[in-house]
Amino acid sequence: MTDEAQRIAVVFNGEIFNYRELREQLQERGHAFVGRSDTEVILRGYQEWGEKVVSKLLGMFAIGLWDAKAKKLLLARDRYGKKPLFYSHKEEELSFASELEALLAAEGGIPEISEEGFASYLRYGYVPGSDTVLPQVLQLRAGHLLQWQAGKFQQTTFGDAPVYRSRVMKDGEFLHQLDTRLQAAVEARLISDVPLGCFLSGGIDSSLVVAYARKIYGPKLKTFTVSFPGTMRDEGDYGRKVAEILGTDHHTIQIEAQDMEKHYIETLQRCPEPLGDDSFLPTYFISRATRRYVTVALSGDGGDELFGGYPKYRQIRVAAALHPFAQFMPAGLLSLLPDRWAKAGELAQAPAEWSRALWLSSLWKESELKLVLEKPLTARKGQTFFKIEWEKHKRASLEERFAMTDVATYLEGSILRKVDRASMAASLEVRAPLLDERILDLTVTAGVRDTALGKRKGALRTLLSRHLPLEIFRGAKRGFGLPIDEWFRGGLRVALMKYTDAERLRKGGLVDPQAVARIRDDHLSGRRNYGRKLHALVAWEVWREKAGL
Repeated sequence: MTDEAQRIAVVFNGEIFNYRELREQLQERGHAFVGRSDTEVILRGYQEWGEKVVSKLLGMFAIGLWDAKAKKLLLARDRYGKKPLFYSHKEEELSFASELEALLAAEGGIPEISEEGFASYLRYGYVPGSDTVLPQVLQLRAGHLLQWQAGKFQQTTFGDAPVYRSRVMKDGEFLHQLDTRLQAAVEARLISDVPLGCFLSGGIDSSLVVAYARKIYGPKLKTFTVSFPGTMRDEGDYGRKVAEILGTDHHTIQIEAQDMEKHYIETLQRCPEPLGDDSFLPTYFISRATRRYVTVALSGDGGDELFGGYPKYRQIRVAAALHPFAQFMPAGLLSLLPDRWAKAGELAQAPAEWSRALWLSSLWKESELKLVLEKPLTARKGQTFFKIEWEKHKRASLEERFAMTDVATYLEGSILRKVDRASMAASLEVRAPLLDERILDLTVTAGVRDTALGKRKGALRTLLSRHLPLEIFRGAKRGFGLPIDEWFRGGLRVALMKYTDAERLRKGGLVDPQAVARIRDDHLSGRRNYGRKLHALVAWEVWREKAGL
């Protein structure tokens, strides 16, 4: 979109959820609007506030804005990194795109692969920070603004980052504020010109979002629960029960595990960049099935990071207590222990809080990377990035530091990336009310993250109890994980052998084929479970093959 004088041009991917309020402010300041889109609000906002407009936007977005008069390019990405934005710079030319493959095509020829980027990918299942797996391509960090003028870069954060404080708000006031902000966040994300619904998975987060959405939207609200018939992950009965109590237009989507296994490689090929999270597959299948009914779906993403839902936030404290004893454990003893106990021992042996958090956040552990990578030292950059994020929150408690580090690493790099790529591959737009910026600000600055309300989703449970009996939610936390370990020993064994073939890996030059073969054989024999790690390597090889690298 351009302005009347052809001075300003805007390209935009995403949604601005407070565009109506901003539009009113701009009209009061004398701006005339041609249409009613949020893109025009960005354009008029730049005319009024300049680059400060991005700090006023609430939503999910990747923006490119060209100011012809100033000969200046602005790139901006939303605060959590819900939408991707890649760029590359060569001499006096800058290219940017929403997909890594677009810049790969623009480069021409066969580009190099970043050894450090690949090492980070293998460690985490994604590449954190501004790096990618291509040395000439960078990704704009969440909440960052890049200005490019006369061939020079200036990159800054926009908006004020929330600062952790000791407790400053009582429980009642915190719950009132959270209730008000969550209702506003859900209401803003229910605005749509196309059919809309909500995911209703097996947990507190999505059920709370549905409860608020049903109150606002009414009984015509469509909800979707995934059923994996005959498995422990079948949430069909749960979804029907919640939907019946809340009174929604409910749909149960059945997905056969055999279908995902059958289309495993084909589904991986739909991801526009390497992504090691195996839950990309069910997320894509769920999105594809939901898309038959609606174009937009609300999800419960973000609840675990903001309200202490992950078991690892408790595991890290247990590991700290065990460290004085575990550090004296003989190195060779761990290899003799059963898989689960060997992992627990390795975690407890990690020497510092941040290194234990890194261990819990890593897919391939440090000891494994040293064996598998052709150049183990390339793994240091990804490790350093994690430590830098960890050190930003020195005033916070152990669990709080871990959660805030997760927001900058795991949430941005894996969770939101997976949901965006999988849903977009199915032409479904997913919106996450719990990741409204105002909710993050509240959870951090109110100082209740270390109380009962801030741990194990205490605040969310309290709000949900006003709508549903909490007895429904007693039981193990569910997720979208796959029996990938079993598949590799069964129907996907041929695919595993193909993509971990020694000659293939030798040509790639990034991993030691013999080390991979030993790990693969240990998995196939049942001695160890390396299913998720091997999946990340297969996903990498599938992407590399598709990209022609």
